[in-house]
Amino acid sequence: MSTTLARYTGAMIVIGLLSFSTLSAAQAGPRPAPAQQGVAQITSPTDGQQLSGLVRITGSATHPEFDRFELAYGPDPNPNDAWQVFSTGTQPVDNNVLGLWDTTRVPDGIWALRLRTVRRDSNYDETVVRGLQVINTQPINTPTPAGAEPTFPPAPTLNECEVI
Repeated sequence: MSTTLARYTGAMIVIGLLSFSTLSAAQAGPRPAPAQQGVAQITSPTDGQQLSGLVRITGSATHPEFDRFELAYGPDPNPNDAWQVFSTGTQPVDNNVLGLWDTTRVPDGIWALRLRTVRRDSNYDETVVRGLQVINTQPINTPTPAGAEPTFPPAPTLNECEVI
């Protein structure tokens, strides 16, 4: 009888282990699919760069569920999240020109650029380049007034009695 009891106990342990592993897998449920990675990257200009005139914006805007991308500018800092979209695209861009920014349409100062890669479900990836110094105003040349030549005091001369 002890052999039968040992076999029965062993079979119950195996059944218990199989049931537990099946139950654990069922409780875990299906594994989520890996997240699809989108790209929103501005490679030029870079943080803190000085800009003037027409500026070429380069970078990447891609995603497997790509819908569009948007380029916008705003003041830096931008506490009110106020952005002005100035360029959009309906085709993904991979390390190429995203758009052109005419900085003559904004006052000189510190600005930020934002790129959003928008997906079909309206979610988006974004990046912001900060501290862009727009300098379009040329300094005004002021002529030197006539007769404003600098004057210097006469050079000291040696006195004969001071020579030893």
